[in-house]
Amino acid sequence: MAVHALCVSRRGEWPYRDQPTVDEAQRMKPGREKSVLGRCVVGVDGSDGSARAFQWAVAQAKGGAVTAVHGFSPGTELLFAALQVDLDPMRAEHVRLLEGAWIAGTDDAEVSVCTAFFDDHPARALLAVSHRNDNAPIVVGHHGHGSWSAHHVGDITTKLLRHADVPVIVTNEATRPEGLDGPILVGLNGPTPQVEAIFEWAARLALEVGLGVHIVCVSEPVPAGDAFSLYPGAGIAVDWTALHDSTVEFATQLGATFRERHPSLKVTTEARQGLPATMLDEAARDIGASLIVMGNHHHGTIASMLGAAVAGQLPAIASCPVALVPVENPTS
Repeated sequence: MAVHALCVSRRGEWPYRDQPTVDEAQRMKPGREKSVLGRCVVGVDGSDGSARAFQWAVAQAKGGAVTAVHGFSPGTELLFAALQVDLDPMRAEHVRLLEGAWIAGTDDAEVSVCTAFFDDHPARALLAVSHRNDNAPIVVGHHGHGSWSAHHVGDITTKLLRHADVPVIVTNEATRPEGLDGPILVGLNGPTPQVEAIFEWAARLALEVGLGVHIVCVSEPVPAGDAFSLYPGAGIAVDWTALHDSTVEFATQLGATFRERHPSLKVTTEARQGLPATMLDEAARDIGASLIVMGNHHHGTIASMLGAAVAGQLPAIASCPVALVPVENPTS
C-alpha cells in the first residue's frame, strides 16, 4: 500500500505543503479510474466506524486508489480560540494520526492511499476531495453509539445526504473488510420515476464484480386505518391492497425492462409491504446482499423527506453497507 500525504491549510489553499496532488498520487492500474469503486474518498477520524469504512473501501479498490480525508471542524477551532488555546499542536497531531494510525492495518500493495487534511467541516472536506477526483464515491462509517445513533446516521452523514451530488456509502458494525460477494439489492420506496439513475449505478457495479441485482419495491401502509390525510377532517380513503398490487406490477415491469437492457446481468425483483427500512433490511438478509443501493433525494418534497427518513434509518440497522445515489427530485 503506497501512502501519499496531502494537507490543506486553514486558509483553504491547495496544497498546504510541497506534496503530490491527489491525482498525481493515485497511480492506478489502467481502467480502474473508470471503475465504480476503483477510486473512493473516505472520512477518517480515529473511530471504529471510520476504520471499518476505510478498510471496506480499500477492499473494493483493488488496483485503484483510496483517499483518507480528515476535516478539522471550524467549530472546534472557534471554541479553543475563545479559550485562548493554541490549536497548532492538536492540528499537527491529527495530521500525524491521519498519515499513520488512522490508516494502519491495510497492507494491500495494489491500492494507492492518499491522505488529505482540511481545516473545514468533514462533510465539506469530503465533497471537495470527491469533486477533485471525478466525483468519486464517498464512504463514511456509522458510529452506532447512543440511543439516537443506534437508529439513525450521524451529523456528518446527514449533512452529506442533504448536500452531496455524488454517491455516499455508509458502512456500519456489520460491515466486513471484504470485496462484494453477494447480490446487490436496489431498494425502492414504492414506484419512483428516478429508478433509472439508481439501477444503472448498481448495474454498472454488479457487472464489474460479476454479481446479480435484486430489486425490492416497498409499499408502506398507514397503520392508523384506511384513511390517509395530511389535514384533520380531510381523509382520503386508500385501497392499500390495490396500492401493493401496483407496486408488484411496477417491480415486474422494472425487471423485464432491465433484463432486456442488460442481458448479461441477472436481475430479480420482488415487492414487499411494510416499513421501508425494515423491509429492505429483511430482504437484504434473506438473499445475503453485500450492498444495498437507494436513491438520495435530498429535501424539498414530501416524497424526498420520506426517502431521507429511510436513508437515515437503514444504514444503522442493515446487515451490509448502504449506498445512496443522488437523484433529482421530480418537478411535478
